[in-house]
Amino acid sequence: MKRLKRLMKNNAGFTLGEVLACMLILLLVTGVVVGALPVAYGAFKKVVNGANSQVLLSSTVTALRDELSTAGQIEVREKEDEVEDGEGDGEEDEEEASPILISYRSSDTGSLTRISQVEGEGFVVEQYVDTSGTPEATRLLVSREASTGDLYATCSGVTYENGTVIIHDLIVTNGTEEPLASAGDVVIHVIDPT
Repeated sequence: MKRLKRLMKNNAGFTLGEVLACMLILLLVTGVVVGALPVAYGAFKKVVNGANSQVLLSSTVTALRDELSTAGQIEVREKEDEVEDGEGDGEEDEEEASPILISYRSSDTGSLTRISQVEGEGFVVEQYVDTSGTPEATRLLVSREASTGDLYATCSGVTYENGTVIIHDLIVTNGTEEPLASAGDVVIHVIDPT
């Protein structure tokens, strides 16, 4: 009991000045850490976008090779044909249409496939079973899940000569910056260029 009374009488502790100094130091350290977070996040985002761009570029090159290596009757075109059914004034349709880069016939089924380029989405593949003008199936060459966020692949043009398709300046971008990844000119040799 005497011991408890002695502990109760002890007034030793931190002074108000010591507590305030400690809180000031803690506040300064917290401010430095919080101030560095946006810089660290920006660097992290840049590294992740760079890695995702490389993966998307590799996936796009692989998908294009898979699509075109066994293609037959390849045609390279600059823009989609005019609408034949007479609907619209022609100008609207041309503005909305995405430029067709390549059209080809499947060597197995003979169905027509067109690969076009859509701003902000990348390459789109349309497959036609008949000549009605309506695609049987439309899909992205590389899925949205693979493109991760706002990244997409694009190119400056396509040429075809002597069984070789060349996709010029294939890049991955997010539409606002310089290219995040570049494959340059991609050369695809067609197995059976009929």
